[in-house]
Amino acid sequence: MTQENDIIQEQRTIKKKRTKLKVLHLHLRNGATGNDYSFCCTIENREFIYRFWRGHGSYGEKVRFKEILPTGCYLPVSKDYPDQTLDEFRSQLLSLIDNNALAEIVAVVPPVTF
Repeated sequence: MTQENDIIQEQRTIKKKRTKLKVLHLHLRNGATGNDYSFCCTIENREFIYRFWRGHGSYGEKVRFKEILPTGCYLPVSKDYPDQTLDEFRSQLLSLIDNNALAEIVAVVPPVTF
């Protein structure tokens, strides 16, 4: 039982060390279809995670990226250069979506502050 408790404690420690940082959160609208979408990029455990769903709420039906980005347009999976700052990466991502998306950006959702 002690070994099992040690494993559980180790898993809890690992979960506490995980980090999550929201990079960019957008609301979009496809003028042709009238569909609303949300896009969110986060960095979780040193990986870029992209989420795309229908609607402007916190949760919605997951949607494939091909509904918003044309074939051949890819989201970055790493920084362009080692010294690239978070603001520079955010601007690059925003520009990529603004210039290539099949839907227009309605709003950039600001981070929640207290």
